[in-house]
Amino acid sequence: MDDKLIKACQMFLLPASVLFAALGLAQSDGLKTGVSSIAFVISGAWVWRIWVWENLDWKDQYAALAFAGIFLVASFISLGVHGMAWLGW
Repeated sequence: MDDKLIKACQMFLLPASVLFAALGLAQSDGLKTGVSSIAFVISGAWVWRIWVWENLDWKDQYAALAFAGIFLVASFISLGVHGMAWLGW
């Protein structure tokens, strides 16, 4: 795997992981919604960065997209669930 790609994934993995840990510690649904929205934006930026990466081997790109996509989907689900709870739906 490309060294720059590994470093880019680590750059996004750390804040995404910290935000998911913060999500577990958050007490209110409003705070959980806020943390989830930040995680969604960071995960989206991670997916976008891998998607537009030029001269990247397709195997590395798909592996990195799958990894980033897991965080994107998880943060989207979390944002939806906690947002609906916060709004009282």
